[in-house]
Amino acid sequence: MKKRFSAFGISFLFMFFSAWVSVGQQTTLPTDPAKTFRQANLFFQSKNFIAAREEFIQYLNYLHQQPRESTAEKTQVEYYIAMCSIYTMRPEAEMQAIRFVSEHPESPFAALLKREIGVFYYETGDWVRAIRYLSQAAQTNLEYTYFLAISHYQVKQFKEALALFNNLKYESEEEFSMPAAYYAGVMHFRSGMYDEAIADFKLAAKDPTYGPEIPQWISSALMKQGKIAELEQFVEPILADTTGKYLVTELALILAEKQFANAQYAKAAGNYNILYKASPTKFSRNRTFKFAYALAKSGELDRSLTLFKGIAAEEDSVGQQALQVMADMYQSQNKVKERLETLDAIAALPYHPVLAENAFIARWEIFKSQKDWPRIIQEVKKYQASDTNPVHAELFVDLALFAIQQTQDLSALSHFMLHSPAGKAKFQALYQLMMYEKGAQYYAANDQKRAITFLKRSLEYPLNQEMAWNARYAQAEILARNNKNSDAIKIYMPLLAETSKPTGSPELSQRIRLSLAQSFTYITMYDRAQLYFEEYLSNKVAVTKTPQDFRNAAETAIANRKIEAGLAYFEQAIALGQAGTDALIERKAAVLFNERRYAEANAEYLRIGALYPQSPLRDLATFKAHAALFKSQNKLLYGELIGSLTQTIQQAASGNPYLAPSLLIRGQTYEITNQWSLALDDYIRIVRQFTADSTSKDALIGASEILKRVGRGEEVFELREIYTKQHGDEKGDDEELFDLCRSIFEAGKYRVAVPELVKFISKYPKFEQMAEVNWMLGYGTFQTKDWGNSATYLKRVQPEDKKSEALWLLATLELEQKNTEGAIAYLTASLRETITPELRLKATEKLVSLYAQTDQLAKADVWVDALANPEEKNQLTISLGNAWAQKQDATKAEGYFMQVVQRESSDIGAQALIQVAAMHSQSGDYKGSTDLIKTYFSQEGARYYEVADAWVGKAYLLMADNFIALKNGRQAKVILDSILSSMSDESILLHAKKKLEELSK
Repeated sequence: MKKRFSAFGISFLFMFFSAWVSVGQQTTLPTDPAKTFRQANLFFQSKNFIAAREEFIQYLNYLHQQPRESTAEKTQVEYYIAMCSIYTMRPEAEMQAIRFVSEHPESPFAALLKREIGVFYYETGDWVRAIRYLSQAAQTNLEYTYFLAISHYQVKQFKEALALFNNLKYESEEEFSMPAAYYAGVMHFRSGMYDEAIADFKLAAKDPTYGPEIPQWISSALMKQGKIAELEQFVEPILADTTGKYLVTELALILAEKQFANAQYAKAAGNYNILYKASPTKFSRNRTFKFAYALAKSGELDRSLTLFKGIAAEEDSVGQQALQVMADMYQSQNKVKERLETLDAIAALPYHPVLAENAFIARWEIFKSQKDWPRIIQEVKKYQASDTNPVHAELFVDLALFAIQQTQDLSALSHFMLHSPAGKAKFQALYQLMMYEKGAQYYAANDQKRAITFLKRSLEYPLNQEMAWNARYAQAEILARNNKNSDAIKIYMPLLAETSKPTGSPELSQRIRLSLAQSFTYITMYDRAQLYFEEYLSNKVAVTKTPQDFRNAAETAIANRKIEAGLAYFEQAIALGQAGTDALIERKAAVLFNERRYAEANAEYLRIGALYPQSPLRDLATFKAHAALFKSQNKLLYGELIGSLTQTIQQAASGNPYLAPSLLIRGQTYEITNQWSLALDDYIRIVRQFTADSTSKDALIGASEILKRVGRGEEVFELREIYTKQHGDEKGDDEELFDLCRSIFEAGKYRVAVPELVKFISKYPKFEQMAEVNWMLGYGTFQTKDWGNSATYLKRVQPEDKKSEALWLLATLELEQKNTEGAIAYLTASLRETITPELRLKATEKLVSLYAQTDQLAKADVWVDALANPEEKNQLTISLGNAWAQKQDATKAEGYFMQVVQRESSDIGAQALIQVAAMHSQSGDYKGSTDLIKTYFSQEGARYYEVADAWVGKAYLLMADNFIALKNGRQAKVILDSILSSMSDESILLHAKKKLEELSK
């Protein structure tokens, strides 16, 4: 049938261009009808249907001329003409066939014509007409049934076709059953009836025509059903077949596709590989993509990358996807550089916007993971200048913000603040944050200058109000730290007003109130400080108030001299009963103690011991209770205090830090009650046993005072040595030791004082009062007759008040050694120093005496002229007069005495005049002597008429002696009676009575 269809096809091509001739148009008759009929048959048999038709038409014309007996033959010839028309595809062919059938319904040629025309339309692909005619002829013919099924199939009448194929596939004639099974399988497959399809394809597999492709259909059906295990079981032996009878490439593809869809990438890669080796040309870019992806998933990264690189070489949709997988592979291999380059390529392609966008963003994530903040900043600057995508604007801002936070790059921040309008506010906020954080860091590091600088900068863009408040608060805190509390208050006050509003910060407001209270405290504005502490308390929920809150208020009230208010706050803190209550009681007691309310302080300290017997403050409280009792100065309680202290001391553990202070208080109490011996015992015990304790200093002082008081000052030196070994030299120790040495010196204990003073010089060679030390050493050795050392120390004496005395002693030492000239030199030196009148008198008299011994009295005039003090000048003049008088040089003696008389109208002048009058009397010049006395003493208005009775009396006594010497007893008695009646000096009166008694005998 297929060959016949091909022949008909050739005839059809020929007839397409031939002229069409209808039966009605044939008018010629054959000359030899039999020959014409034979010729027509020959043409028909040889498939020359055009010629056959012409011959049959001539013969039919001939038959029309014949009698009725030729009807059967006419029917046959008309059949052939209709067939020739059909085979030559003449336009009237179908009409001829229809007319023939209608005119000859009972003719066997009618059924034959229907079959033939149906087959003709089948073979020419006119499926609709083929169905029309084959439907009438196929009931009893397998071939025509097959043709009908195919025709239904071709016009997509699958239901009708499948029904026919289902019947045909079980026929014994494989010529029709195998194709029928095949077509049934295809239709079952397409309708999703995969089990039926598989069964059909297995029937059709016997036909070698369909055999090679049957495995593909079965594989596809199994794949559609998701029966991967059965698919693999079915296909794998086929793929392993080397005979070449199967189309393994398609099977490999089917299996690979299903395995890929099910993420069985290793198996999929193997089957893609079979296909790739067998038929690489069948690999589209999409299929190559799957192959490469399966390789990547199965671990064959190098080969996968090679394939992906080939795909990615072409910049299209698939290439962009390939790049994405490559980027993922590079990520798994930690090949950052390659991944970055790949992401760049993805981001540059437009086919998959999501991939491009994700790649673009992934690049930034890589930079962030590498902490390559400078590059991020650089890249953002570059893209901001060229990227117009509004979605990226926010991304760039966030990236720049993050990178700047990591690098603290202020120059970059300034750039973005100027060139990034979209994120200007965010960059300003970051600037504020960075400046604030730097300020906070410097604040924490106590670098206050830098802290202030950055905190002020943070306020240039105060976008975050809370942060701005904290920056201002920190500035104020720094000022407060530097004791610039007044400046700090100027910041605190407006800040408190802002933060106290409903939209403010209650927590910061409370901190500000505390800071204000503290600042006002430091500038001693305690009333303001107390106000803010109380405000702080009032703004705090009652249940959250802490003992510290009340303590702050208490301390401020105390500083404000609101003692009762402060004590009340302490009691409120104590009433909370929280940890540390014992410390609060101790502080309250300390306030009372400082306020000299010792009885109340004593009660509070005792309260600690009563309420908190295990408190670490108990020993302190006990000691302070005793101290308060001691400070109360209640003499009636001293006995009780001593008893309690004694009990405490006896019970105290060896490590009790208050044992030594308790001993000190007891010692002081003993001392106050005049129990010096017991006090001294406590003091000495402290110095010896508790030398390291701070009380040992007071104990040493107390012991020293008692020892000096009882005349045992030398014992202090041992105690001081014990103390100094522990504490070393302290400020003021030299003064104390000096005073101790001086007290022993002043007590005349030179043999004790001198060795200690020698130690003192060695220990304190630069002592300010070293001259006095040298004096004491010089004087002390002088008293112990250590002449050599005495001279050494006395020569070191510098201050004027002691130097002159030292020079006097040095002169004395020279005299002890019979060195008159040395003595004169020291005496002369002493008179040049500041000297007491007594010592000057002694030195002058000794010097005059030595001058007299060495015939150097003339040198004395120098001293008279040099003296500015009239009294001292007069005294020295008198001494010289006496010295010349001793040398029997009355003239010079009288000259010196008269110098005094001329200078002085006081007692000393009277003394000098009496000396002159006495010299006259001694020389026998009684009248001259008496005249001098009368002139200077006896007459009213005389120079010495008003001097002291003693001097007037001496003058009158001398005058009486002169009259006695002149044998004028009566005048002498008158003078003596005058003395007795007018003088008051007892000594003069006694002498006058005695002389008067002698004259009366």
